[in-house]
Amino acid sequence: MEITGFSPEIREQIYKLASVNLCSNIIGQILASLVMSPPKVGDESYESYSEEKNGTLSSLVRRAQQLEDALNKLEGVSCNRAEGRGWFARTLVDLC
Repeated sequence: MEITGFSPEIREQIYKLASVNLCSNIIGQILASLVMSPPKVGDESYESYSEEKNGTLSSLVRRAQQLEDALNKLEGVSCNRAEGRGWFARTLVDLC
């Protein structure tokens, strides 16, 4: 950003105001901290955290399996079993 026609003091304040948008807000920082340090066994919220996490992971596995099955049903397409993060490697089969 370039600002012309303002005194150095005003320009400095405008740059400072613009730079505030470069950092996440307080709520964003708190959420990032929570994601990076989830509840541990014995913490009050560990059970609900564990249930939610396991439910989410189970849902992702189920949906990956459904997508794999659907892709393998397509003529000329084969799909390797999804592992890890759920990325699929697709191979086009020779249709001749």
